[in-house]
Amino acid sequence: MVHKPGPRNFSLDGNSAMLRYLPYSGGPSDSSWSTPSTSAKGSRFMHMTKMVNASMELSWTGTAITLVGERMNGSYSVTLDGNVSQHTLTSNALLSGSTPDIVTLFSAKDLQDTPHNLTLSVREGEIAVHSANVTINIKEEFKVAKIPVATNAIPPAANQFFFSHGFNWSVADFRGTPSLGIDVEDAQLSFDLNSTRAFEIYGRTGPAQGSFKVEVLQNSTASCSDSFTGNASSPDTDSIALLYVATNMDPTMNYRVNINNNEGKFDLDHLVIYETVPG
Repeated sequence: MVHKPGPRNFSLDGNSAMLRYLPYSGGPSDSSWSTPSTSAKGSRFMHMTKMVNASMELSWTGTAITLVGERMNGSYSVTLDGNVSQHTLTSNALLSGSTPDIVTLFSAKDLQDTPHNLTLSVREGEIAVHSANVTINIKEEFKVAKIPVATNAIPPAANQFFFSHGFNWSVADFRGTPSLGIDVEDAQLSFDLNSTRAFEIYGRTGPAQGSFKVEVLQNSTASCSDSFTGNASSPDTDSIALLYVATNMDPTMNYRVNINNNEGKFDLDHLVIYETVPG
């Protein structure tokens, strides 16, 4: 299916590695960001804190951002590209048509289609992050392709779209879905892209997972257009968490993407690629 040019939304749930929680997540709420097993409205991956000066960071390229949370008594500041705004949760912060406990923590639109940096910092009380929604503007007609990590063979084999540089990445079944994983530090997995405006990396988060790095190289081996270090460690396990999204791709360029397992285990579930259609 060919999609017309226009805005495209990407949803990052609270457990996405794109959202960086400081000082850390998974601990007690008075000294870190806690991850309750359930939240007021059933969000599996809400992050909540009572710690003054605790923060959440997000970097992306696009034209809009909406940060969503859950109703708690607290105040916080949001810094977007150096501009600071102060916020307190009030009754008129409800999202239209949503359940009463879901609130918009911050929203900005009509941004320049350039890289942006956002930091939410807690001032007092309790603050909970539910998800973030970012928007990019795709100027060309495009198709959306899902790239699985394994073939349909029995037993499944690794998709040759990926190459492993001699490391022993293995295909395993996780809750009925094949994943491509490894627990060797510094192991690398790569794939090549062209005619691409954006792509997403989905993989597993959980107690056994750890830090990873994504590098996006222009012309396969030339300058690095993006480098991201994330952490897939989480008290809960999610087989299809969004680990990374690149929204600043030039469809006229060729790219090589390297995924490096820094520590713990890394499990890749699938890719989603936004491919431009020649005019």
